[in-house]
Amino acid sequence: MGASLLSDSIGSYHAACGLALTLFGFFWPNVELKREAVTAAGPRSNLAIETQHRSLNHRIGSLCNRVQVMKGNLDAVEKKLVKLGDTPPPYLEAETEGTS
Repeated sequence: MGASLLSDSIGSYHAACGLALTLFGFFWPNVELKREAVTAAGPRSNLAIETQHRSLNHRIGSLCNRVQVMKGNLDAVEKKLVKLGDTPPPYLEAETEGTS
């Protein structure tokens, strides 16, 4: 309301809307949300835990797949370097020595 008195771009309509919203917010009914008491002896839903396990298994499978693809790419690079007569990079040599 004070802004409408100080500025010509904000009219009395805006001030009335602001006042109405203020009064509406003041008289808005308070709604209390109560949670149900969880019974310790009753059966509990394991849906959230099962969903997390499925999600984790899917993520692990994706990471394993990514590792296999990266190994295949590194092997292909090593074969191409051998064909060209160059020595393979040290990270490929260290892997083949450690697994032999």
